[in-house]
Amino acid sequence: MSPILQNECIRVPVTALASIGPLILAAEGPLVRIYDSRRSKLVETKKIFQSQAVHGICVCSRKWQSTVLMIWGGLLVRALEIKTPYPDTDVDELSLNLPLGLRLSPVVKVPDWIFDLTSRPNVSENTDDDTSAWVCAAVTARNALLELTIERPNTSKDKSLKILLAELTAASRCILYSAHVLWSSPDHVLVAAGTAFGEILVWSWMRSTGSEGSIHMHQVLTGHEGSIFGVCISDNLSAPEEKPRRLLASCSDDRTIRIWDLSDSDIATQEDNESSQKRHTGFKAVYEADVEPSNAACLAVGWGHLSRVWSIQFLHSSEDVTHDISGLQLLSMGEDATSRIWKIVPSNTGSGSGRTPFDLKLMDTTAHHSGKNIWASTVFGRSNDLLAATGGADSKITVSPLMISSSGRTHGSLSQEYTVQIISPRGQPSPQQNLEQSVVQKTNPVKATQKSSKNTDFFRCYSFLDASTFFLTTNTGNIFLGYIQPGSLNERQGLSVKTKFLVRLEDLQSHSVCASIPQLGLVFLAGRGSVYVYHKDFSVPSKLCEVQGKVGTVLAATTPDSQKSLLLVSLAGKDSAQMLFVDRSASFVPFISKTVAIPFSDSGAGSSVTSMVYIPNPDNAGHILLGFRRGTVAIYAVPKDADGSHDTGILQASFVRLIEQVHSKESVTAMLWSPSNSVPSTGHLISVGRDGFLAVHNIDFDTQTVALVHNLALPVGTNLEGLYIRKGHLMVYGFQSTKFILHDSTTEEEVMTVECGGAHRSWGFQPHEADFAGTLVWTRASSMQVYSGNSTSHQILRSGGHGREIKAVAISPPMNNSKTGGLVATGAEDTTIKIFKYGNDHTAPTQALDFTCIRTLRKHSTGIQHLQWSDNGEYLFSSGGCEEFYVWRTRILPIIGLGVFCESLCVPSSEHSDLRLMSFDVRTSGSGFVICMAFSDSSLKVYNYYPSAEVKWHLLSSGTYTTSCLTQALLFPSIITPSIALTLGTDGYATSWALPFPISGSPSNDLAPPSALLGWQHRTRLHQSSSKSLASLHINASRTLIVSGGDDGGLGLLLVYSDAEKASPFTRTVIVPRAHASAVSACTLWHMMGKVFLMTSGNDQWVRLWEIVITRTVFNNRVTEMQEGEDFQTLEIRRFSKMKTNVADVSSMAVLEAQEKWAKVVLCGVGMEVVRVEA
Repeated sequence: MSPILQNECIRVPVTALASIGPLILAAEGPLVRIYDSRRSKLVETKKIFQSQAVHGICVCSRKWQSTVLMIWGGLLVRALEIKTPYPDTDVDELSLNLPLGLRLSPVVKVPDWIFDLTSRPNVSENTDDDTSAWVCAAVTARNALLELTIERPNTSKDKSLKILLAELTAASRCILYSAHVLWSSPDHVLVAAGTAFGEILVWSWMRSTGSEGSIHMHQVLTGHEGSIFGVCISDNLSAPEEKPRRLLASCSDDRTIRIWDLSDSDIATQEDNESSQKRHTGFKAVYEADVEPSNAACLAVGWGHLSRVWSIQFLHSSEDVTHDISGLQLLSMGEDATSRIWKIVPSNTGSGSGRTPFDLKLMDTTAHHSGKNIWASTVFGRSNDLLAATGGADSKITVSPLMISSSGRTHGSLSQEYTVQIISPRGQPSPQQNLEQSVVQKTNPVKATQKSSKNTDFFRCYSFLDASTFFLTTNTGNIFLGYIQPGSLNERQGLSVKTKFLVRLEDLQSHSVCASIPQLGLVFLAGRGSVYVYHKDFSVPSKLCEVQGKVGTVLAATTPDSQKSLLLVSLAGKDSAQMLFVDRSASFVPFISKTVAIPFSDSGAGSSVTSMVYIPNPDNAGHILLGFRRGTVAIYAVPKDADGSHDTGILQASFVRLIEQVHSKESVTAMLWSPSNSVPSTGHLISVGRDGFLAVHNIDFDTQTVALVHNLALPVGTNLEGLYIRKGHLMVYGFQSTKFILHDSTTEEEVMTVECGGAHRSWGFQPHEADFAGTLVWTRASSMQVYSGNSTSHQILRSGGHGREIKAVAISPPMNNSKTGGLVATGAEDTTIKIFKYGNDHTAPTQALDFTCIRTLRKHSTGIQHLQWSDNGEYLFSSGGCEEFYVWRTRILPIIGLGVFCESLCVPSSEHSDLRLMSFDVRTSGSGFVICMAFSDSSLKVYNYYPSAEVKWHLLSSGTYTTSCLTQALLFPSIITPSIALTLGTDGYATSWALPFPISGSPSNDLAPPSALLGWQHRTRLHQSSSKSLASLHINASRTLIVSGGDDGGLGLLLVYSDAEKASPFTRTVIVPRAHASAVSACTLWHMMGKVFLMTSGNDQWVRLWEIVITRTVFNNRVTEMQEGEDFQTLEIRRFSKMKTNVADVSSMAVLEAQEKWAKVVLCGVGMEVVRVEA
């Protein structure tokens, strides 16, 4: 019995979205997945077509207990009925604790590809009966109009849905790229069709009594300078004392969005206007001049997307009472993977856009997808609480709130950003006056510009005392408390801030710094010579101590048990600092129990301290780690008796060692210590800096050794300012351009974004305890603003992957000696490497298997060409263009999970570094690796890489093949000389190279052989043109099976001998022509049931399974077992089965897991897919 191929997991671009109340329907390949947006949970998955991808979903009815949808893709159409488990429950109120009932109609094939489909509004009062029929209109790629009717037979035996097809208009010779259908009445259909030539055809079809209907061409709109990718017709807009108007929005290859006036499109004349339809891009091939192209109907033009715009739609809210043009909003999605909200505003005649009566104003931009292309979107919700679900090429599905109401509410937060102006009264009040000022939102722009008479007074610093109270100082020495109060949600009011004046301190005039410990309700502040402390239960700050000079920095922390407070005070221009151990008396008055002097001159790290962490040790001296502006971290030992039990004198901290370039030469802004559970003297230092990297170092205080174990760039920008742990997630915050961003590094997702103007300002941030959001207070234009988020900026219904084509995949060996599959590393055209974990998705009802991205590696500047893991899974090697070759070290770490950092890179040897490193092969050799690299200029280079050596790279040999590009490289280990390297290229030949050194498992780093010149020895032809893929499998110690997939659609099988005694390493060659109808771009080999299996795929999107039979030796008509050293008799290949894959442009595949009777193979290209092979 032949093995069976079946799909186990699909992760491909999201091509269509629709909503039914809280349910989101998403199309991925031929599947439709149903999500509950309230719980971010997968409810159901249904396969619609056999292999055709779904392109669109139309909701035909939104009735109680039953919902009918029309789903199409390519030439295929199918109806889906969703039944709720409760008979009298609306979908909006559905708890979804029970599975949904799904029923499909038979598949119907239409004459041409469908571009848009819309259901007709219901006109009957008995639409809830079982005999209901739903009528839909569809526009095809050649501008033909189809009518599809969904019927439910009124019989007890047949309850299935049926689709009836009718052609209302004939196809034309035009080439459409987009279309939109709108039912203006039950008998009138309005169509806007965007052509490949930049024109928009606006026409309508009207059902006539006793005839098939009449067609009317209304307008041919020109103005775009590229193909029309999206069009959308609005509902009727009516302003007071004006006739109804209808608008058309369009987007194009030229990156513009245009608004057109279609006010006369609903006027359908009864006369036959067939001659006006004759257009070379319209209905007929003859051009008639009675319908001239027009640009006069263009009302507004908008620019904003960085590349092509794929779709556009109008947004409507209950605030649009008059439905006037001005104030109408739109939502657009584009190739730049962003969604943008636009608002139609009256044109400013003084600007360059004054040629149109209106302008399109960009209101908001969201970028929650990676790579390129948002392909699908749907808007749902009630009233002004509209939500937009978007699906992109990265397979990610997100739900974001839309900024549509006049209050400007964004990002799903309970409160907004509000400008706060605190004006000190004339004559400074005494502390007993307790002057309270209520500061509310500035709605009047004129009042917003009013300033205090004291022009020199501005906000200096902010520190939070708890989640709703913050401490602030001004330039004149005034100290205030700010109380954040949430507004009324019913009245849609944002938060308000009340401020309470505490005191004015002369020491804080013109300079003040502060730091707080929110969990203790303490804030420390300092100025030109004194240090103060304030507790939220006290009325005014109290002086803690005096220092000899201007305080440059104060940093606050607590001991792990939160019993003591630690305050680091450094003076401006001084080469030392003081660590103050602050305790509290019986009356809760803070006092200094111990002072430790920390000299900076011993470390050579500079005098600008930017971060601090204290590490106590009960059995030994504690340690203080200080981060500096130069990017270094200094370790100091604190005397053991610095616990405050006795001796109130100043103790001296001793310098231990300096960690250089923790964050290159940029500031170390925040640090976090994770102690080891087994060894008290060791742990991990987690830090962020203004180089944009998250770094982790393993530190052993007993041996005074430091090792870098993780260092990766985060997508937050270069100004990382802080980190903390919330519910097991490592949260990092900082600034990117003009935004403050809170990032979850565990899930690699953005949590909160605030438009604040950038990093160069006074600010303070306080994380929330209950959720992953936080509160930000900052200064902008001499005013204070506060933003508080109640949740993440967006929901994630499904996590994403690469946003571009995946070019390489590699599977690590099983981790921790387990039998389950290892990590999946993928490299794509988006220049990133992602590491996935494949396992159960706990958000799915049946815990379906899925990929979860656990780490993203950002260092390559070009698309990834090849990936390979080391034999032990501790190293990942990657190559790309510009001769980039990186060595990544991986290990499992506490808190962050998988730790990765770039351990080394191979320095390009060419002058301009413009070659592509097409392929490489890595073999373990002693304590290092032998790496064979194939370049695009037909050169081959072999290196020795020793991770622990001072000089890590040694060039062993190099050579040049011909003028063709080498595409594949493979090494054959041997303990004797010579070893063999195999290459394939664009000439279709497999070529062997003799290496003048052995590749063995014995240590060889003590003696690195000198560089030698390589020359190829033997070659055999496998393809008519280029080799696109390569797979190898060891048969025994000296024999290896090679399979190559060619650009000619054929397979080349080759047995290679690595014995030195053989004159040629090539013994058996089998060529399989026409294995695929396209290039064979991916293949892999594995053992199963004692046999050798081969899987191949290509651009034809077929996956084929083969068995390769290597017969035993024949002696005297008797088959005997093959003995070591004997030759093989024959090499045969047999094709077993095939299946369609949902991954387009398959580029690579690898065996994810192989057992005795089954195996899993992952395919990569435009998406990922796991194919299960059952014996």
